[in-house]
Amino acid sequence: MEDYDRAFSKVIYREAGEPVNENVLTVEEGKQLLYGEDYETYFAEYIGDFARKVNATDYARAFLINAFFTVIFVRKGTLSQLLKEFPEITNIERSFPYTLLNLEKSDETPDLTAISKGNVPLDGSGVVVGLIGTGIDYLNPRFMDKQGKTRIISIWDQSISVGPVPKSFLYGTEYNREEIDRAILASQIGQNPYDIVRHKDEVGYGTTIANIIGGRKLNGDDLVESVAPNCEFIVVKLKESRMINKIHWGLEDYKGLMYDSVDIAASGRYLNQMQQLINKPLVMFLSIGTNLGAHDGSTLGERYVDFFTQRRTFSVVTSTANQGASPICFKVTLSDKDLEKEISINVDENQRNIFFSIYYSIPDKVSIGITSPTGETISNIPLEPINGEEVTVELGGTSIFVQYFLEGRITGTQEFNFVMRNVVGGVWKIKVKKRYSVYGTVNIWLQQKEFSVGSTGLVESTPYTTLMTPATANNIIVTSSYDEAANTIMKDSGRGFTADNRIIPTISLPGKNVLSVDLNNNPIVVSGSAVSGAILTGVVALLYQWGIVEMNDLSLYAAKIKSYLIQGAIRERGKTYPNEEVGFGVLSIEKCFSN
Repeated sequence: MEDYDRAFSKVIYREAGEPVNENVLTVEEGKQLLYGEDYETYFAEYIGDFARKVNATDYARAFLINAFFTVIFVRKGTLSQLLKEFPEITNIERSFPYTLLNLEKSDETPDLTAISKGNVPLDGSGVVVGLIGTGIDYLNPRFMDKQGKTRIISIWDQSISVGPVPKSFLYGTEYNREEIDRAILASQIGQNPYDIVRHKDEVGYGTTIANIIGGRKLNGDDLVESVAPNCEFIVVKLKESRMINKIHWGLEDYKGLMYDSVDIAASGRYLNQMQQLINKPLVMFLSIGTNLGAHDGSTLGERYVDFFTQRRTFSVVTSTANQGASPICFKVTLSDKDLEKEISINVDENQRNIFFSIYYSIPDKVSIGITSPTGETISNIPLEPINGEEVTVELGGTSIFVQYFLEGRITGTQEFNFVMRNVVGGVWKIKVKKRYSVYGTVNIWLQQKEFSVGSTGLVESTPYTTLMTPATANNIIVTSSYDEAANTIMKDSGRGFTADNRIIPTISLPGKNVLSVDLNNNPIVVSGSAVSGAILTGVVALLYQWGIVEMNDLSLYAAKIKSYLIQGAIRERGKTYPNEEVGFGVLSIEKCFSN
């Protein structure tokens, strides 16, 4: 391992592209921006000398995540001014609304074979799992070693604004291993551990997921299994979305947990920074997703994932989520003879607001018209194809906000984000028109089903390409969710492939009736896409242990990890592989390592 450490340390900076020292914001300024409601947030790529110039303006602030990506805070209504004044911005997108991958409790009998390692002796030793979500119950003995010491290296709680901020960050509170151990000891002697480490997982989601990945058995009769019970953890608790972003997407009344792109991006950077500090292989589980994005690897969130996963010993795992049975996606191919296409959206009478995005992959100027359920029509929404351009129109009592982006200068896909407020119930018709006889595609994704009410959905839809962003990144490792008892994919499991026809998911793993624990360490049975993603995260940790820690394969980039998973896939006769439901097949952990 020492030989590996020396070799690896030489390539850290070259591969990571770490932040340049141009950030001039203080922690106090950062907290005002990230906890306040005065600035809209955008995620952007940039070139050249950027941060100091932006921070000299009176309407915008920038915080460089690394040498290529930045978070920009912009006063409402000044984005167009920013883009005109700073050509250094090469790509930009508004902070997307993310929700947690679904995780549901069940009263059914647990599937005790869901986590089946056979004779594989690996336990995740020497490997770190990065968790991004609701946090973890650090007092649970399943996340301690046999001596009662924590296996959690650090916790960054973005929701706590009072306390030590992680180095080179602007907000949140960081707790290290020593502090967590002191809090555990305080709890054991009857003192309040939260006087030392204030962090809590209030909802239990992160704790349940962490146990599936790497919870420790407490005795010989313990039926609760995990994949990598001796791994270590680094935990990020995301702060909830700011109201200014909720309002933008028409989600001000949404009561569920919702998160912003910029906080997720900061989490990735934190885990990357910590991984380089401790110099151990790390697998990050992204237990969140959004329906926004072109689903072709070109969004900034996807490209940011790919940026990190170009390095060895840092990988990102997620699942295809749970949108597969919902009418949220439609794709149409326009031949050179088709100049327009009409897309219909049914809006439930109880749906107050709704948002959706249209992606147009044709090198042509596009016009979009819209017709209300009562027949009122705007034949051409007056929106210029200028990056960041926005317009609001009224139609039949409904306010319609539209914003245009060039979705990545690489693909040239044009993006139209719609937010409709006080929307009239019934069928709305969107007409997309092109000028020239050229071939191309139009994709539409409706908001994730968690935001929709009743019968809201596309009138004509497809179950394919319903995996959520960032599962469509190039280097991310993705599983769909499988029902072992029924020997089929779970009904709601998202399906591939990507919009640019890449093969995602790679494999499928159990997602139904898996045994874990709740906040009180009581056994519970859970199902959902978060379960299959957690199992895959544990499997990747085992691959890192075998390959990096035990020095059997030191070049475990994402592509190599995928190849090992594919070798471990079980395929049924008579079926075509890879396919949109299970990728290359259903993973057998034992087969993966026996090969």
